Amino acid sequence: GLPVSGADFSNLTLKPDHCARPVWTCPDGAIYLEAFHELYSSAYDFLVAIAEPVARPEFLHEYKLTPYSLYAAVATNIDTESIVRVLDRLSKNVLPSGVAGFIRECTKRYGKAKLVLKHNKFFVESEHPAVLRELLRDSKISQARVVEDSAAAAAGGGDDDGNAATDKDGFLVSGRAEEMEENLKILREPGGDDSDDDEEDLLATSKDGSGGGGAGGSKTKLTT
Repeated sequence: GLPVSGADFSNLTLKPDHCARPVWTCPDGAIYLEAFHELYSSAYDFLVAIAEPVARPEFLHEYKLTPYSLYAAVATNIDTESIVRVLDRLSKNVLPSGVAGFIRECTKRYGKAKLVLKHNKFFVESEHPAVLRELLRDSKISQARVVEDSAAAAAGGGDDDGNAATDKDGFLVSGRAEEMEENLKILREPGGDDSDDDEEDLLATSKDGSGGGGAGGSKTKLTT
């Protein structure tokens, strides 16, 4: 867990270019955003997606990372490492290891599988075959498994485009739909530039709508 709120965090290690970054990230999960910073809009879009607002006075806004806010983030297809990476890039101080650990702990299972209704049957869908394999360890879930070949799945509408295949574990794999593209835009890296210290790079992290991320992956399905 995180430290108790209200502790003294005056000894946080600042990054050399801290003036170019708009956010203070405290070890207790509190996040403070400078409303007067030129990157405010970009940081605001990101923070409302991953944290809960606490107070928003004129010059300094406070947010709080909670298990529920992080669940909401991954449920809208924002992956764990993107949350950690972008928060670190926006933060004036070195991201506390406890905060990164808290984010990973809260999101390692959230949003990894979902239950959908198709053709009067419920299906468990996940982009993570390891999650489906873990679910199959449950005797009730494994007994409910229905094995279909890819041809039958495609004929029956394996996904919205009628495309389906079967992987080595027998899971149906369909083309990944674009979900919550607006949220993914704030997570994309600018092409060909890995620098953490460029102010424009930080802005592009939150604003750039080009590049990978939204489509082109795969989704694995477990039929129950």
